[in-house]
Amino acid sequence: GESRELRTTRAHRRPGNAVMASEIVGKRRRFLLSSTLAGFFRASAARGFSGTKMDIKDYMNTLGRQARAASRIVAQASTREKNDALTRIAALLRERAPQLLEANNADVEAARANGLDAAMIDRLTLTAKGVEAMAQGLEQVAALPDPVGEMTDFKRRPTGITVGKMRVPLGVIGIIYEARPNVTADAGGLCLKAGNAT
Repeated sequence: GESRELRTTRAHRRPGNAVMASEIVGKRRRFLLSSTLAGFFRASAARGFSGTKMDIKDYMNTLGRQARAASRIVAQASTREKNDALTRIAALLRERAPQLLEANNADVEAARANGLDAAMIDRLTLTAKGVEAMAQGLEQVAALPDPVGEMTDFKRRPTGITVGKMRVPLGVIGIIYEARPNVTADAGGLCLKAGNAT
């Protein structure tokens, strides 16, 4: 018999089924986006990394595989889905501010115990004002135009065809930074808006 995928594809082509299939896919993507990102921020707020022992190679490999899987979902997300996810993250930052500040305080104490200089500790320290600034920054990113799909620089070639440039997601973006908790939200929000996993 034919495969399940083929049967499903044929069913979606029947009159009246295409719209329903599209709605199901859209809802699934919105759920995956919001639940994945919300889960990340809940986990980050619930624990500090200062007391966590892990093998860095295994951690990075796992993180990379998760980011690659997420990139396929994020790249297909609509503007509305991405904006909904950004505003949801902003709401979670405000909701979980006490846990974030508690975890940050543990990181700051560990930094002092390890002899980090005052300037580094100052950059590492997160305040309630800083959390609010992170949330507002995400909301500002949500209000920006969606760059994905924008087409520019059209040129007519001698052969008669018109060519141009179109903005598309890169996929997975890795960012290395030190002692600035706000970068997690700032950079992650911008990458999400552009359809990339971080």
